[in-house]
Amino acid sequence: MMKHRNGKPYITIDNRPEIDVDVEKSRQMNSRATSSFERSNNSESSPHLTQILGLFSETERLKPEESWYCSTCKEHAEATKRLQLYRLPPVLIIQLKRFVYTAFTYQASMHRRSKDERTVEYPLESLDMSPFLSDTSPNHNSTIYDLTGVVCHNGSSYFGHYVSLGRLPDFDSSKTKIEWRKFDDSMVQRQPSGHLQTDDAYLLFYEMRDPMVTRGIFKRHYSCDPGSQAEVKI
Repeated sequence: MMKHRNGKPYITIDNRPEIDVDVEKSRQMNSRATSSFERSNNSESSPHLTQILGLFSETERLKPEESWYCSTCKEHAEATKRLQLYRLPPVLIIQLKRFVYTAFTYQASMHRRSKDERTVEYPLESLDMSPFLSDTSPNHNSTIYDLTGVVCHNGSSYFGHYVSLGRLPDFDSSKTKIEWRKFDDSMVQRQPSGHLQTDDAYLLFYEMRDPMVTRGIFKRHYSCDPGSQAEVKI
């Protein structure tokens, strides 16, 4: 409210004792967001990582408004697109989309945060990435990957705690130099091989099965050749 004091204007703000809220509409939107999240959680109880990668790289037909302009025929035409890998990295990092943000349609500034807690089955060894390579991809010495680390998130979409699982692979990543460990802040303990599949997995670290990959990583980042070092035991 605009008022004047000593000939100068100023604004006052009155607190309202009540706020008008459409309770029924809020309840409907909350129910809709909840049911949508539950459907996504129950659509597939335990998807496998290779299935997820397959969906990521499947062919998608573009909408008419997204038609592609052909420079040869000089007109727009319906098209498809597909995401494929051209070159494989020595270390493959996969992030699982755990956190979901659902915007309310009637007020985009408001949203609901939730966590997708479905179990994702992921291979501990022999993940083959060849089905997801482009036809024009150069030849690779190997397309097989072995799991070397997992970052886990315990908690909800609003708070939580991160722990890590990891092992030190040998030159051949299918073999292990130091067995699996669990890293929880300052605590480090052995992790049984039967407890590597976890519902809390968030980041997956895979190393290419190539004898030169581990040696190259050590040389580049640690300025040493693990082949010349004495065996380490922890």
